[in-house]
Amino acid sequence: MGKRIIYKSGIRMKDEFDELLTIREAAEVVGVHPSTIRRRIEKGTLTAFRVGPRLIRVRRSDLERLFKSIETKSGY
Repeated sequence: MGKRIIYKSGIRMKDEFDELLTIREAAEVVGVHPSTIRRRIEKGTLTAFRVGPRLIRVRRSDLERLFKSIETKSGY
C-alpha cells in the first residue's frame, strides 16, 4: 500500500483548525518512536499531510483516534 499523504490544498476547511503535529511531536504525544508513526502512515492507518517539499504533518485528532487508551478493570 502507498503512503496516505494528502497535500495541503486537499485539506477541507474545518480540518485546518485541527492541530497539525510533526512526526516527532506526534510520537511524543502518544509515547512511541517516530518510526512507529512513519510505519502507521506507510500502512495507511494514519493520514498525513505534506505541507512543503519535505514537511509532513499529522492531525492530532487522527492520532488520538488511532492511539486511544484501552480501559482495564481495576486490580490488573
